[in-house]
Amino acid sequence: MPGATGRASPLGGSPDLEPSGTRSTQPSSSASPPRIGPRGRAGLPSGRTRPAARALVLLLDQFPRHLFRGTALAYASDAQARAVARQALARGFDTWTPRRTPSLTTKHRR
Repeated sequence: MPGATGRASPLGGSPDLEPSGTRSTQPSSSASPPRIGPRGRAGLPSGRTRPAARALVLLLDQFPRHLFRGTALAYASDAQARAVARQALARGFDTWTPRRTPSLTTKHRR
């Protein structure tokens, strides 16, 4: 996809990125929440092991906070992060990871 410079971006380009490479503070009108559906989750950890659950919680909870800071998209994957965190807690994964990691996402409220 051609970028602002007219050259194709090796990463496919994004309307949310400015030519300088910094993220725009306003999402594009075509932006949709960063939900990760069944097809998109194929490369993600399953959450069935302690390290995978921890990685998935951090990915769904913290990455959007930083990538989409200042927009509603920053909170779009909170429900998914909370669901993974609840499953991890139900499996007893909080006994291996720091207590605050899985339970932190259950405290996020808008």
